[in-house]
Amino acid sequence: MRCWVIGCEVMHRAMWQDVELSNEAEYVDGIFVSINPIILKIKKKLIEVAKKIWLPKFIIKYACSCFTLDHLDYRLDENNYIILTDNRVGWYPLRYLDLLKKRYGVKYVLVYMNPYSVSSEAVYALQERAELVFSYDRRDCEKHNFEYLPTVYSSSFLKKYINREKTWDLVYIGGENGRLNRLIGCFEQIDKSGIKYKFSIIGTDKEKQRYADKICYSTPVEYEKIVEQESKSNTILEVLSDKQMGTTLRALEAVILNKKFLTNNKRIVDLPFYNPKYIQIFDNPEEIDFEFVKREENINYHYKEECSPIRLIEKIHEYDRRVKNENYDHV
Repeated sequence: MRCWVIGCEVMHRAMWQDVELSNEAEYVDGIFVSINPIILKIKKKLIEVAKKIWLPKFIIKYACSCFTLDHLDYRLDENNYIILTDNRVGWYPLRYLDLLKKRYGVKYVLVYMNPYSVSSEAVYALQERAELVFSYDRRDCEKHNFEYLPTVYSSSFLKKYINREKTWDLVYIGGENGRLNRLIGCFEQIDKSGIKYKFSIIGTDKEKQRYADKICYSTPVEYEKIVEQESKSNTILEVLSDKQMGTTLRALEAVILNKKFLTNNKRIVDLPFYNPKYIQIFDNPEEIDFEFVKREENINYHYKEECSPIRLIEKIHEYDRRVKNENYDHV
């Protein structure tokens, strides 16, 4: 069995890089191979066309040869698994993924990092083709018969950020994503509490910006900078929208960085590292205990790598072994 995970930015490396600890898996850091930029531009144009209309197979092969997926060491005597998250699927024409499956016997593993309800038609189509489908959202797992996976994160990525000197009592850095009123409600309570804070909202139209003299409104921020700011805080704040109920990267960052965690995610109690001493759940911003936020103490979640991507590889391995045994029994 061989597995490959496709990523393309720092956040994906933070999530997946520990797959390299497995002899059966590899992290591929990039969607496209390095080729002449003009040729790459031409191929990308053809790829976009191929997503919308039927093209001859030889054109599909030519255009998609720029994908890293086209250059992996597939082994015909083993099962080859491609792990794609829902936000990677849209890069590939589905017909190309079907050709890989036919040519190399590729098996797909789909990992939902976002709610099922907000996914694209391409993701739903790949779901039908996938051998295994995982989701961080228990509601989606129960409704659609997915495998539950709390989230994916490689703790080795955060080691250099642990034990930084604290600058703030609380940090929030995240996108607006339709939850601006909820974020503003949290900010108002935080601002009048007297604690030291950094509150940054990413991707908000200027006409919607409130308290702009105190809230940092910004364009997308590099993931490493987000983690660096969180490492200097006593507490990390997470605010989910109504559509989210699963584990986010903020939760794993808090656990691995040994930070207190403030969240409106009631389902966090189901996670193996949940500890009410370090994690406070609120429904309304007025419920936030700022003494909890300020109080410094030695934090240890006794995290046992429950969200390591190695756990996902193990699940794929179990599936692969089970399928092989079933095929053997039918011989």
